[in-house]
Amino acid sequence: MAATVFGHIASHYDQVHLTSHASRPTALGSCTQSSLAAVGDASGAVHLWSLTEYRPMPKSRRLHTVPVTAVACLRLAEEDLTFVISAAFDGSIRMWETSQDPMESPVDQRPALVTALAAADTPAGPLLAAAWNDAEIHVWHLTSGNVRTLPMLYRCSALTLSSAGQLTVGGPDGVHATRLDLERLWD
Repeated sequence: MAATVFGHIASHYDQVHLTSHASRPTALGSCTQSSLAAVGDASGAVHLWSLTEYRPMPKSRRLHTVPVTAVACLRLAEEDLTFVISAAFDGSIRMWETSQDPMESPVDQRPALVTALAAADTPAGPLLAAAWNDAEIHVWHLTSGNVRTLPMLYRCSALTLSSAGQLTVGGPDGVHATRLDLERLWD
């Protein structure tokens, strides 16, 4: 079934790319807690695909007015919530809980670009991490809205965050991992 679903998604974007430059995929993210993939495009839209069930079209919303630079997905099974978080070329980060309309205001907007996003449900609660091109990583505690800024020592084009709080940065300088002290981070 997975091969059929991946084939359908690839075929969809191949056809879209041939007919509309604005719909060209610009970012890809996955939801580690479920079988979902999120795709951001050049028009500022995000699309949520199931990787286990065939669906002719993704669940989509236009979150930005400029191309998407990064996208992540977070599934909170106990609350039956799925979040899609995306960043765009205007320096904004937006969040959409897929059973509702997207948030009207951005989570953040800065005069810098987000190069990668990652999200995880941790023992401290759901977290979102954003790597910015000005050498900062911002980590949000999504329940409280608190944010912490961490220095980014390496250029980042890929970011992961595990449920145990391991933050992994990947880029042209290699792959580097840091274990966040989740208790101390939010005290």
